[in-house]
Amino acid sequence: MSRLRLSPLYQRLLLWFCTANLVTLVVSVALAGHFARLHLNAQPDWQALASEANSAYIAGGTRALDAWIDSRHHDDGLDVALFEQGFSLSSRPLPPPMERHLRQLLAADNSVLHPRPDITVAGQRVVGEDGVPRHFVGMRAPHPPLPPLRQFFALELLLSIAVIGLVGWWLARGIARPVDAV
Repeated sequence: MSRLRLSPLYQRLLLWFCTANLVTLVVSVALAGHFARLHLNAQPDWQALASEANSAYIAGGTRALDAWIDSRHHDDGLDVALFEQGFSLSSRPLPPPMERHLRQLLAADNSVLHPRPDITVAGQRVVGEDGVPRHFVGMRAPHPPLPPLRQFFALELLLSIAVIGLVGWWLARGIARPVDAV
């Protein structure tokens, strides 16, 4: 038997192994995308964020609050602020959508507005350990578009096909050789 000639059993095993792995790859990419979209569309826990902001302010004043605000913006993409008697306790400027709805947000104990379908603005009354009532306002703007990943995905797909092909060839050869000998 020639080394380059592949038996029909070997060819079928290789084809089925590679097909199963490619289907698994496509399904996993689709599910990962679906779960990423669900995560991006989930609303934050405004009450918990209000308590965290208030605690940061009580513990360290404006400097600690600004650091907490920066971390929320960096980690979650949220723009937030804390107010006491209508005055901001942060040195950070408010984004225009929050500024436009500020009076309405500060007037209610708990409000969530959707000025546009892709923007959520929320206001939450909070009282901390010091007993002072404050208002937390936050905004979740649309997520910035992801960088183009087509080249990366194409490279990942090509590498996956190469690895699947090599492992499939090795497994199919190992299974088919003894069967062919019989």
